[in-house]
Amino acid sequence: LDPGQHALGHLVRRTLEESFYFALVYSRWADDRHWPSFKAGVFGSLPAPLRAVVPVVARRQTRNDLEAQGISRHSPAEVYELGIADLDAVAQILGETDYLLGNKPSSYDAVLYAFVANVLDCPVDSPLRARVASTPAFVAYSERMKAAYYAKRA
Repeated sequence: LDPGQHALGHLVRRTLEESFYFALVYSRWADDRHWPSFKAGVFGSLPAPLRAVVPVVARRQTRNDLEAQGISRHSPAEVYELGIADLDAVAQILGETDYLLGNKPSSYDAVLYAFVANVLDCPVDSPLRARVASTPAFVAYSERMKAAYYAKRA
């Protein structure tokens, strides 16, 4: 990649890891509408005594962390607006290209795909998931990355 591509990749990575990430965590741990399905997926296989205690303790700590970070100081609508703005910006950069920064994957694609797949493949029907699922660039990118790197091999 040339220096300009590295700079753009850096901005995308930082946007996803240091902004969008907190909206994503909020959607799963702090939003009461989505907590039950996330809790079942993460903690459902724990033995009964742990299944009753661990989610409560983990959620309390995560919510405290989100408050300290600042994202939970916004209303739910504002949190999702912030997250969707991040997604829309990244989708504009991705556009119709095969990979984030051109026709060959880079380490920045590993970051982008981790977030896209995490949102699409997690059964939390938040506004963030709705936006990713309704953005053709993300859907095509996810399918392309799965076919290239996760196709079943004989």
